[in-house]
Amino acid sequence: MGRSGFFAGVQGMRRNPMYVCICNALKDRQLAAASHGARNVAEVFRRCGRRPQCGKCLPDVAQLIETTRDEDQGATKLAAE
Repeated sequence: MGRSGFFAGVQGMRRNPMYVCICNALKDRQLAAASHGARNVAEVFRRCGRRPQCGKCLPDVAQLIETTRDEDQGATKLAAE
């Protein structure tokens, strides 16, 4: 699976959690929960009580922040209507 579809939608996340950060044993659901309202990757890791190690997961966590931001904005627009 390419990175572009890695987090197609947090709301419809897979049933089986997947490790995104192997170094810190952080799964997609943990990171998704910490990503809501986060401004950057460092903030997501702080919320999880961890620090990035090797850095291979950083692009995926950044993409997750964007996905949750888009979903949050979509929910806000629907609520306003």
